[in-house]
Amino acid sequence: MINSNRRRACPRGLAQQNSVPSGNSCDEYPFASTAQGAATPGNGKKRVFKGCKLTEDFNDGPHGFSRCFINNSQNTQSGSNYGVFLGNATGKGNRILRGDPFYVQVVT
Repeated sequence: MINSNRRRACPRGLAQQNSVPSGNSCDEYPFASTAQGAATPGNGKKRVFKGCKLTEDFNDGPHGFSRCFINNSQNTQSGSNYGVFLGNATGKGNRILRGDPFYVQVVT
């Protein structure tokens, strides 16, 4: 599931097709580890927002999955923070297991 979600959201060659500057990596939402990831049936509509370093048509509608190229070190750090939040590998955190519901609130 995770690999399928990542391949759908951030396929190989996407950075080259879009001339993304080095030091950036593809990030997806919903998270690849969730049941709502990009490869989920019915989640085929791609959302791309302005500023994401992609040449695709912008679609900022409310449904589907999104992808964006962001700073690689920030992407790595946020993935690490997400793993700590889940707590699966460390036994700490929230011990959210596969299939457990959780809510994401974006705060700016």
